[in-house]
Amino acid sequence: MQNGGRSNRRQLLGARARTPRTLAGVLLIAGLITAWTLTTPAKASASGGISGSSLLTSVSCTSMSTCIALGAGGQGWSYDGSAWSSATPVDSSGTLSSVSCATSSFCVAVDYAGQAITFNGTTWSAPKLVDSSGLLSSVSCATSSFCVAVDYAGQAITFNGTTWSAPKLVDSSGLLSSVSCATSSFCVAVDYAGQAITFNGTTWSPPQLMDPFGLLFSSVSCSSSAFCVAVNSYGDEISYNGSAWSTLTRIDPLSGLTAVACVGASCTAVDHFGNYLSYNGSAWSTPTLLDLLGNLNAVSCFSGSSCVAVDSNGNAFLFDVVPATAAAQPPILTPTPASPQQPTSAPTTGPPTPVASPMKPTQTSTTPTSSPVGPAPVSSPSGSAPT
Repeated sequence: MQNGGRSNRRQLLGARARTPRTLAGVLLIAGLITAWTLTTPAKASASGGISGSSLLTSVSCTSMSTCIALGAGGQGWSYDGSAWSSATPVDSSGTLSSVSCATSSFCVAVDYAGQAITFNGTTWSAPKLVDSSGLLSSVSCATSSFCVAVDYAGQAITFNGTTWSAPKLVDSSGLLSSVSCATSSFCVAVDYAGQAITFNGTTWSPPQLMDPFGLLFSSVSCSSSAFCVAVNSYGDEISYNGSAWSTLTRIDPLSGLTAVACVGASCTAVDHFGNYLSYNGSAWSTPTLLDLLGNLNAVSCFSGSSCVAVDSNGNAFLFDVVPATAAAQPPILTPTPASPQQPTSAPTTGPPTPVASPMKPTQTSTTPTSSPVGPAPVSSPSGSAPT
């Protein structure tokens, strides 16, 4: 696949087609000068689910020609390498929270009603209740015969290609926010108490405290059993090398990291303010503006340099990441917060809104489609869209 010279592309999964036009400019945010390229999107009609909903909650890509995006209104869209499909009804009874595709012909979506829906490359199955406690927050499929989903009750369930297991309590603190499986014998889940739990294919480890302040983790992505990255809504990341977690490090001065996706030793994270950051195996880049409207909810990468991100305004962005340089983003050890904010109960519609910041991008150049209040998803390419 040739990536050189391709500009960032944004498509709105919502009404009729428009003629694309490219718009370039420079935006100054908090002293950071960021170059951006914006394409006015094509639109596709939406049907089913919440009327007028354009809040995209999750995305999973296995290649440049195979991506699945989900909306809070129960709709799904597919990308074939050149255009997004029109909306397809996926789940009329629950709010879709996460999707993971192991291959172009196998994906699993979960919702906040405790249901799972499978995709065979052409059609979606009927929703099936797999977790009576509801509130499934994330799913990750390593293969078409192995998936793990987690919920806000601290439970995990596994799929063997045919059936789902009974929910198993793996985190007594509850509020598992994200899971990522690199293989059928290695998964990591993170929670809202700053903890990680690993799975070896048979048993789950006790929760391990990664963050001494107990700050919530919004997403985790594992490309192998020796490399994982987790991010939180305060702009921090922490990595796993197969035996231990690193020190928590501030990489996004704007805070509000919502999702991360890793392929090999490269990762891309997105934040609530429309920026992405890339990791090249040794350093993180500074935030690069991708979405003027902000509210990026999920990201999935099909290579170390090419990703798709989705937002709360119905936009899907196919983009090539700006690689980090050695001096681009020096590590900043996370300071002790004045008052850690740890949730005590599951949100009614999805993960919490990231910490507010005065440096949110100004709405310019495009008119957003209105979107209802809804969940902010988790997803990644290995199991988080795919995760």
